[in-house]
Formats: sequence, structure tokens, C-alpha cells
Amino acid sequence: MLTKDLLKFRRRGDRIIPTLVPPQDIDRLALSRKCVEIFQSSIGQTWESLQKSTDEIYFKDVDFKNGLVKLLFDHAEFDEEDSSVGSFRWDAIMSAQAVRNSITKDLSISDYSQTVEELIKIPRSSLQERIYSDLPEHKKLKIFDSLNPEALIHRYNAAQVQGLLLHAKEITLDIEETDLVIKRALLRCVKFHQLIAEMEKIQGGFRLILTGPLSLFQNAQTYGLKMAHFFPYVLQLPKWILRAAIEWNKKPLILVLDQDSGIRSHYKSLSGYIPEEWHDVIRAFNTEYSPLQAQLSDEFVFIGRQSYSFPDITVSPGEGPPIHFELFHRWHAGQLRKRLDALAMNPVDNLRIGVCKSITKDPAVIESLKTSTWFFRFGFQFSDFPTPKQLHSACLK
Repeated sequence: MLTKDLLKFRRRGDRIIPTLVPPQDIDRLALSRKCVEIFQSSIGQTWESLQKSTDEIYFKDVDFKNGLVKLLFDHAEFDEEDSSVGSFRWDAIMSAQAVRNSITKDLSISDYSQTVEELIKIPRSSLQERIYSDLPEHKKLKIFDSLNPEALIHRYNAAQVQGLLLHAKEITLDIEETDLVIKRALLRCVKFHQLIAEMEKIQGGFRLILTGPLSLFQNAQTYGLKMAHFFPYVLQLPKWILRAAIEWNKKPLILVLDQDSGIRSHYKSLSGYIPEEWHDVIRAFNTEYSPLQAQLSDEFVFIGRQSYSFPDITVSPGEGPPIHFELFHRWHAGQLRKRLDALAMNPVDNLRIGVCKSITKDPAVIESLKTSTWFFRFGFQFSDFPTPKQLHSACLK
């Protein structure tokens, strides 16, 4: 992420427009390549040494250069803090103090240092480095995964938008109808980042309305970071329009961006997997229990308290609200307990929770199922995948 002083934008009326740089610009590409090469060749060097090396690079657009360097520092991995340094520093100070208090005659600085060195048993040449080795500037570069120079510039452009989204009160995201797997993957990213969202269908697609960090009274900064980290997933969508209500220096502004911005995401591609067994169950259900119709779900159910259910199957009864099914398998034990806790606080009548018997051996899961009055009314268990009969019985609850 970029710091506020590195964000570049212009204002036009009530619009705020991030300044994006052309990724194919020859001079900017050359700078990006040089910065990447410095990090690649500096494994084992300190943060301070890296900063000096990059400071020596001349580029007319200083803020752009500093922005690239900031992103590279974020991308790099440095040695973890040595927890023993603090106690060593304290012991060294106490030892030096003890030597000073014991002096009974004039002692030169050289002799004093020699006495302390013998007591601590570390050469003077290494003492200062050891004492201050836990400061950020003395941490050493441990791992640096190489970056394509053009990809770094795309990351810079994305960071310009992310920095503005930290100051959003609300974000509206219009998304053209897309592949169901991609849609479900995107909605799960909303859930993963714990964003407060509403979804509604619009002509040709759907709309996500995300509550911004400035609309919250608590944890606004943490929430803003989650929203900013979600943005690169949006960049992977074929067609989208983002509108954000930004508050900058207490002035309301509007950010509008779409797929024509040309920014490429640095995240792994949105992907998902729909087991063939789900298709088989749905086909069998629709044949046996028509006019009830089941389909792979493309919605989410808001439970409250920032908790969402992203159902796997939705059954339309013809009249009345649809019934949603969320299925929990053996790798979902932790999520199941959280879901039941949320439903205990905010019961939802048109949601059904199916639990695979493979996770009911977990004592914590057994306790959660036993004590959940909501699960007693609306939940059920299945083996591997629910049968059409189990889905139908759950619909009748």
C-alpha cells in the first residue's frame, strides 16, 4: 500500500481521478527494472542499505520512484525480529553501568570499552550491530520473489486506487453477468475480507454495495485495508463499474472507475470448482420434486454482525422466498461453528445448513450442533453429498 503523500490524483468538480501512469512507458519501465534488480541482488543486505541504494537512483518523477520502492519493500520479506535482542541490550547496558560504577581510578575510553567487551564477551566491532539489530533499518532482506517491471507499474496504479478507497464511505460495484464459478469466487472473496455488503440484481448483471470504512465508528482503518485489499479481485472481472463516495480532507468526492482503466491485477486468478455431484443432485431433485426447482446458488444471505452465508444450492418453491442450502464438509468445521453462533444471534428462516457426517466426530462440532436450537429446527446431516430426498425434507422444515 502507498502512504497518503504518495497518492497522486486530480480533482474535476466533485470527481476525484487517480493519476495512473502508462505501464509501457520506456523510461518508467527502465526505472522499474532497475529497482527490481537492486532488490534481487541485495539478499542479506539491510533495509537501510537497500534504502540508500534506491535513494541514489535519479528519476524526474520522484514520487513515482518512491512509490515503486515502497511497494517493493512491502513485497520483500525481511528477517523476523529476534526476541533475544531486547534482553541482550538490557544486559549490555547493565554491564556497562556496573563497570562504570566500579571504576576507582582514571580510565581511558579505550580501556573502559575493552573492559565492557571482556565482560559481555562480544567484540566492540559487533556490539553496536547486535544491540540495534531489531530496529527496522537493520533487518536483513531474506526473500524477494522477482517481479516483472511492467507488473510492478500495474501494481503501482492499483495502489493509487486502493489508497483512495481507504477514504470511502460507500462503494457501488456494477458487474456484468459472468461465469457462475467466477461470481461465486468473487462473493467468497467478499466474505473472506469480512466486508459489509448488499447484493441486488440489475439489468445485465448484479450490483454489490459495500459499506465503506468511513461509515463505521470503530475499526475504520482495519476495515478500510480489507476493502482496499479486495479491489485487485475486481480488476479480474471482464466488465465492471466502480463508484465510490470518497471523503478527502472533509470534502465529499466521487471516484468512478471501470475495466477500461487498463490496470492488471497482481492477485491469482479468481477460480473455483463446482463438484459434478452437485449437478447430479440438482438434476435428480428437479425431476423428482417438480415444480420445486433447484439450482446452483449465485446469491448470498446476510445474517448480520458482518456474517454472510454463500449458499451452494437454492430451491425456488414457486411462491414465497427461495430456500438456500449451505453445505459444510470436513474442512469447514471452524466456519460451521461461526455460522451457528451468528444464526443464534440472528435467526434466518429460509436458510438450511447441511453438515457432512465426516466432521461430526470433532468434539467442538458435536457440542455446537447439540446446543444450537436453530440447527435443531433447520439443519440436517448427510454423507458426502445430500440426496434429493434430504433436500426436499429440509425444504419442508
